[in-house]
Amino acid sequence: MALISNPRAADGLREIHVDASTSGIVLAAAATTTAIAALSTKFTIFVQKLTIVITTSAAQIITIKDSAGTPVVIGSIAASAALGSVYTIDFGSRGFALTEGKDLVIAQTAGPAYSYSVDAYQKQTTAGQATTVNRTI
Repeated sequence: MALISNPRAADGLREIHVDASTSGIVLAAAATTTAIAALSTKFTIFVQKLTIVITTSAAQIITIKDSAGTPVVIGSIAASAALGSVYTIDFGSRGFALTEGKDLVIAQTAGPAYSYSVDAYQKQTTAGQATTVNRTI
């Protein structure tokens, strides 16, 4: 195991907890993309940095949020964002916490196409409960 030089730095937190960083491409026909799925209802996703590059412009807003019934919105990109525009949201090394147990979703109505990159980690925020299967009685 490598020595973590600064456990509070962005990459240090991704090493200590579960690295959930990802990237992808969203085509113009897509409406909603789950960028990161929560490991379980006991885990919280912390988004550290998100970058979106517009490859097809369209008259729809792109919203970055969690999958809760009343979602936590962490960012949005205006309708008709210019082709080739790069949008970066940096929440610092600790990151922005989504609702516990919810996924990171990038949503819009069909139209815009873009690539995205997310630096994030997940950590357990609710204690686990041992079951009789895990214990000796």
